Amino acid sequence: MASSVSDTQREYVTGGKGRRDEVGKSGIYPASSPDAPGDAVLRGEGELVGHTSPQTHEPAAKAELLIRRPAGEVFEAFVDPALTSKFWFTRGSGRLEPGKRVTWEWDVFGLAVQVRVKALEPEKRIVIEWAAEGTMPTTVEWLFTSRADRTTFVSVTNYGFVGEPDEVVKQAIGSTEGFTLVLAGLKALLEHNVVLNLVADRHPDGLES
Repeated sequence: MASSVSDTQREYVTGGKGRRDEVGKSGIYPASSPDAPGDAVLRGEGELVGHTSPQTHEPAAKAELLIRRPAGEVFEAFVDPALTSKFWFTRGSGRLEPGKRVTWEWDVFGLAVQVRVKALEPEKRIVIEWAAEGTMPTTVEWLFTSRADRTTFVSVTNYGFVGEPDEVVKQAIGSTEGFTLVLAGLKALLEHNVVLNLVADRHPDGLES
């Protein structure tokens, strides 16, 4: 698919250029305990720079949010493209399954991203490697922490960025912004059945920030 997406938009969607890492289990878990109060943990720039990837100690993107639905429902929202397309991408070529390769598309950006599923633990963890055309892949890990009140604390980490230090930090910040909007859209959908169109509205008509 031809792509007219800008570098800014590509970084926003996929976190920019990265390095191919075969990491297996990263060992990253939510900074807050399962019983931590509050709906959201928002990372400022200073906190972001202080968060590092599990193997390279380079800056990584991280977004976290409490979703007031059971872990099974929250996990399924990222596995089933029919659900994910309501708060993130336009369409996906198939469900996430271990070792499977799928394509995610964003019509508003004219962008297609190739995704390889590296790990899938039902209701607990998803790890993918993804890349837009012309970029090297980065790794994304979701962790789903089930709480006693049948809510779920979701933590998303994107790492494996490369480049000059300032560029790596820029990519990590852009990815953090993107995943924060993704989790906010997920929350609105699962808790209130509202589609907010946050990802598309962040760059309306290809507008760059």
